[in-house]
Amino acid sequence: MRWFIPDSVGAWTMHPLLDGSQVYFNRVRPISATGAVLGPAELRALDTATGALVWKGTIVSAQNAAVAGNVVGAVWGSLPIFERATGMPSHLFSYAPTSLSSNVVSDGVRFYVGSHDGNVLAVDPTSGAVVWNQRVAGGPSTVAHYLAVSDGHLAVTLKHFRTAGAASDSSIVAVLDRETGVLRWRTAFAAAPGSDGVQAPVITNGKVIFATHRHAVHAFDLATGAQRWHHNVMFSTLPYGSNGLDVCDGMVIMATGDLGLIALDETSGATRWRLPDLQDGSLARLECSYGTVLVRGSSLRVFDARTGALRARYPVRELGGAREFYITSATRDQESLYIGSTYGYARVIAP
Repeated sequence: MRWFIPDSVGAWTMHPLLDGSQVYFNRVRPISATGAVLGPAELRALDTATGALVWKGTIVSAQNAAVAGNVVGAVWGSLPIFERATGMPSHLFSYAPTSLSSNVVSDGVRFYVGSHDGNVLAVDPTSGAVVWNQRVAGGPSTVAHYLAVSDGHLAVTLKHFRTAGAASDSSIVAVLDRETGVLRWRTAFAAAPGSDGVQAPVITNGKVIFATHRHAVHAFDLATGAQRWHHNVMFSTLPYGSNGLDVCDGMVIMATGDLGLIALDETSGATRWRLPDLQDGSLARLECSYGTVLVRGSSLRVFDARTGALRARYPVRELGGAREFYITSATRDQESLYIGSTYGYARVIAP
């Protein structure tokens, strides 16, 4: 272990964001034994070399964070923006008609967010002004959930909740021009009540890849919207709620419906390897990078991306007073894992 910074409040589930010599975590609001709020939630910048606190900024919470220019933004209903070097508040972007509902993504120049009424917006990081605003699917019952940006495009997934006269909820996947916000194409799927419908998309090599709530993986042409391939990885008749999809090394890595993991060929959708039930509960998130797959369920496991072999496992453990130590989030660079937990923050040597 390189360092461990104990925190009796601990990190929450925002994916840690690496930014040069800093790594960002979100800290949940501290609450007393009687339920009293003792302080605000925070976005914390830690020094990657030592774990020392560089700065902290007040937030409501954070679904995720992204960097654009000299600032970092963390979204949860609105988008507070902070100076990367000092943590000084720069702007607070709020969407007046409703609220922001998606993650925030960045191409390094702008922030991109989705709203609770089916819009996608580009935000200037310096002024906090809207650069463009595109209606993808209308109405207050349409929620933008996830965005991805790459190759001059934005991919967005939305959930349209059933209204009077509609047969069911529906999920929408759309692609927009990154520079102008012009809608290039969109398609819809049936969606189960209570689910996001479509998981977070990934843009790679001229394709947008995503999975539905029933664990069907789809690859669509980024430019035209034509389907390239699809593969059902449910492998179960039970409604397990595993999540997670990423692409690396020519493979699509995804959580399966039987609480396992599968690697598909990015070009054809053919199976490269598969691990059935990992005996780790419902999987919450995965990340594929540097030849490994980080999978967070009830523990954090690290698999070899090429073969599926297990490299390391970081389990739940009990601390003094029978308190459990949960890993809530993790990311990595070439040398280290950066781990958020309910008892602090850590940097460990990567397996």
